[in-house]
Formats: sequence, structure tokens, C-alpha cells
Amino acid sequence: MAMNQVQFQSGLSMAQFIRRYGTEARCYRALYRARWPQGFRCPRCNSRPRSRFRRAGRVY
Repeated sequence: MAMNQVQFQSGLSMAQFIRRYGTEARCYRALYRARWPQGFRCPRCNSRPRSRFRRAGRVY
């Protein structure tokens, strides 16, 4: 089997990962900040309002 580069990259230990992203809410906030460091802006109209919806029990 070929070596997977993702598996062997240096980074956080499992304990560090859990401390940083241990809950779904903390993980969501970290992803949100990484994607939109200055806050969300619509790519089409540059406005801030956004909507979320639920499908099959999941929030999008």
C-alpha cells in the first residue's frame, strides 16, 4: 500500500486536537474563522446576511 502523505504529516497530537476541536461547536467555529477570517460575506453581493437550513436532521 502506498504511503498516504496526510497520515504522516507532522501536526497536532490527538490530545492537542481534542483540546482545540473537542466539540462540534468548537470545530464549527474554527472552520468558520478559517474560511471567513473577517466574517462571512456573500461572494455575489458582498452582504453579511446568510441563511441555514435543516435537511434530514443536519444543519447546512
